[in-house]
Amino acid sequence: MLYKACMNLPYAISDFARLRKDDFFYADKTRFIPMLEDKQRGRSYVLFLRPRRFGKTTLLSMLEHYYNIARKDQFDALFRGLHVGDHPTSERNRYLILKLDFSGLGLEQGVDALRESLLQGLNLRLRRFFQYYESLLPGQLAEWLPYAEKARSPGDLLGAFLDFLRGSPHPMYILVDEYDKLVNDLIARGDHDAYHDVQDQLRMAIPNLTIQGIHGAILGYILEQAAEIHLAEDRVRPCISAMATQAGKKSETKQTKPPRRRA
Repeated sequence: MLYKACMNLPYAISDFARLRKDDFFYADKTRFIPMLEDKQRGRSYVLFLRPRRFGKTTLLSMLEHYYNIARKDQFDALFRGLHVGDHPTSERNRYLILKLDFSGLGLEQGVDALRESLLQGLNLRLRRFFQYYESLLPGQLAEWLPYAEKARSPGDLLGAFLDFLRGSPHPMYILVDEYDKLVNDLIARGDHDAYHDVQDQLRMAIPNLTIQGIHGAILGYILEQAAEIHLAEDRVRPCISAMATQAGKKSETKQTKPPRRRA
């Protein structure tokens, strides 16, 4: 009896479909979807800053299932009983989904090997994208391959991909997971030279998303937390410094405040 009363808590499971189908406990975050779609609030590009194990990957998985046009028939089964299941938005199941994950990249063989690994990994992911959406993009993989063969960097490859899909009748939603893993590992190791080299590699790809998104090709992309947000360092660092200064002043005020006299 006690066993049946316990919650079925997921451990190391971030796949939204599995959580729902296997009746795992799920904290409903779907009520935030309308906020992400609110164009007046400027949320076309969203950066999630949360520590590890705070459910960022699970959230991205939920968004992938909600917006993926190929999962339209699964909507009721996956979202029944959740907030967005009762209050779906007009954007549900309208998008081609490109999900990128940087967690599998390593630095054991140096930055040059990382660059090649990033290029090959991205190339494979884009091929699988066309295979997955074959029914919606018939024959597009064969047309895409010559463009992919010409790319010599991750940035060139992703830029060519976005240009190639510019004429698609379906909009695209891009999700980026574990974006910060490599730079966090390098910061922890104190390897600052390699850190800046890796930054350059990531910068070659990510700005292409922003540029294309401004022209309406992309609804948005979501990045995981970063130890240093180098896409917006000039804006973030002054804010952090100001917060630290303010916190220091408050701490000094507490320390210098004279003790209360007892009556």
